[in-house]
Amino acid sequence: MIRTCPATRAAVLEHHGRYEELPALYGPLEDWIRAHDLTPETPIRELYVTNPNDTPDPDAWVTRIAWPVSQ
Repeated sequence: MIRTCPATRAAVLEHHGRYEELPALYGPLEDWIRAHDLTPETPIRELYVTNPNDTPDPDAWVTRIAWPVSQ
């Protein structure tokens, strides 16, 4: 399925490694957002830059977490 996401201002974190590590990144990213006097919004987007279809090595996978924010 292809869909268009509306443009938004977001805090973006790029993770290099296994998908199992992703949940642990959301807390620190939210802390960073709030420390910069921003308000986290939804929906959060995970963009899979490289994935198992690109390489079988999980340490080479790249995921961008884009968390929309507002002032």
